[in-house]
Amino acid sequence: MRLYLSCRKSLIVFVDILGWIGAVTGALVALPQVVRILRTGAIAGVSALTWQPLLGVNLAWMTHGLITHHPNILVSNAVYLLCTSTILILLGRHRGIRRWRLFGPGVLLATLMVAVDVFAGPVAFAVIAFIPAALSQLAQLRSLVVSRSIEGVSLWWLVYCVVNQGIWLSWSVLAHEISVMIVASGLGTLMTLNLILGVLRRLDFVRPRLSFSDG
Repeated sequence: MRLYLSCRKSLIVFVDILGWIGAVTGALVALPQVVRILRTGAIAGVSALTWQPLLGVNLAWMTHGLITHHPNILVSNAVYLLCTSTILILLGRHRGIRRWRLFGPGVLLATLMVAVDVFAGPVAFAVIAFIPAALSQLAQLRSLVVSRSIEGVSLWWLVYCVVNQGIWLSWSVLAHEISVMIVASGLGTLMTLNLILGVLRRLDFVRPRLSFSDG
């Protein structure tokens, strides 16, 4: 019995530590992209449609962390929100997009997602949370396919995204957090595709399919 309690206590501590590792990596996941834009001034290949839904996702997951009493989710998405907002502001300056057009859709999306979380439960929240996050990743995938240049895209950001989702998935399985489990497994797959395509584009193994302007 004593051995069982000791193992159980160790597992709880490990899950807590893993959860906060996920929080730290999740909070900083967009930082490489922010740094690259600030350092180079390049936004080629960076899709506004990737970051607009992420604003809503960040706000909604912050609220979910508060509702489910998971401070690691709350803190992680609060810091992520700052990075997302910074990127949207920089994109707006470069492309002349008004801020209400950049931020408005995300705020509306967050309101809808929080309502689903409160009234329909965690599984329904996971489904609706996955959709905009998946669309943002698909928008980035499209940008990697069609953009003439992907100079503005940080490969370190793409790597970081994959690693971060792996950590969140591991934590969610151990912590029995069904919402994170569903979203992390799906997003991890899409982010891996983005990483592979980004590396192939940077190495010139794959060339742009079309000459569309960046979204």
